[in-house]
Amino acid sequence: MGAYLTTTWYTYARGKDDKWLEEPIDSTVAKADDIQHHMGRFKHKVFQLALGQQFSETPKIYLYQGSRRVKCEKTSDSVIVTFSDSVAKEAWLQCRRSKLGLKVDEKYDGSPDTNAFVHILKQKQISYLQATQ
Repeated sequence: MGAYLTTTWYTYARGKDDKWLEEPIDSTVAKADDIQHHMGRFKHKVFQLALGQQFSETPKIYLYQGSRRVKCEKTSDSVIVTFSDSVAKEAWLQCRRSKLGLKVDEKYDGSPDTNAFVHILKQKQISYLQATQ
């Protein structure tokens, strides 16, 4: 996870105990120079994390290529995405969005501030009426 030259993209995770998993949850050398491709794949994983579809035991996931590009952490009421630099942030804003994005939009508020290096999705509050229907 150090800063060395590599063409491999990795997705790492930390467990609930905040310890790194022994192996990456994903790695690939396909389309090594296409950051938007890899950011789109990572964004899909973020959506899965946000919706509780994957990574229930790993509330923090990270995208690396030599060094950390993006960190995502799920808390009890938010999903916090932190970018390492403007290249990573722009790739997040420009990459394709999976269909899970629509479900995330239903559950979370938070349009990206295009100037910020942190994107926060806050879980929407449902009313009593919505909960009983």
